[in-house]
Amino acid sequence: MEEKSKDPKMKRTSVGLRDALFDEIDSLREGSSNPARARSLAMLANTALKSVEVEIEFHKYVSDISKHNAAGNIGYLNLGGEPLKLGENEPKES
Repeated sequence: MEEKSKDPKMKRTSVGLRDALFDEIDSLREGSSNPARARSLAMLANTALKSVEVEIEFHKYVSDISKHNAAGNIGYLNLGGEPLKLGENEPKES
């Protein structure tokens, strides 16, 4: 088994996150951690991954806008029909 890092800060990379999660699994198995701590770490990891997912989606959206709109205006997000306006109950059929 690999030796755990003595540095209390983990690398802010996907590798660092994986290492922290596997280190926690090892600690649980060794009895030096507890389920509440492991659950907390898993929840933090999930939040970090969700923030990366949002950032990736943002970059896809911005990239798509710049491809289709030379002026760089954001405009409406096209969800397959006409844009919804506040106060309307149902989208208009295409």
